[in-house]
Amino acid sequence: MDTKLQKQLIFVHLQSKETLPVREIQSVKAVRKGIRDIPKAFEIFTTDQNYVFKAKGQQDIEPWVQCIHLAVAKAQTEAEQNIVENAVIPRPRPTVRDTKL
Repeated sequence: MDTKLQKQLIFVHLQSKETLPVREIQSVKAVRKGIRDIPKAFEIFTTDQNYVFKAKGQQDIEPWVQCIHLAVAKAQTEAEQNIVENAVIPRPRPTVRDTKL
């Protein structure tokens, strides 16, 4: 996944493509449920739902987790920059003083 371009995680669920906007991801972690504590999958947490994904192999878990972390960080940075760029700061008005004597 190219974190510069991707704003959604696209996955297949029950033979249909679904999307998960990266900005909705709160955290991601490897799922450790084996006898030897080897990750078999990774889990993504959003405000209203948790998703569990299985990678092709155990060696693929950490790259997925790292890539998603990077995408989330980039999305948060872009959102913060957008807020700053769209902020409206009123222009200070000069104080009018009566100079009549």
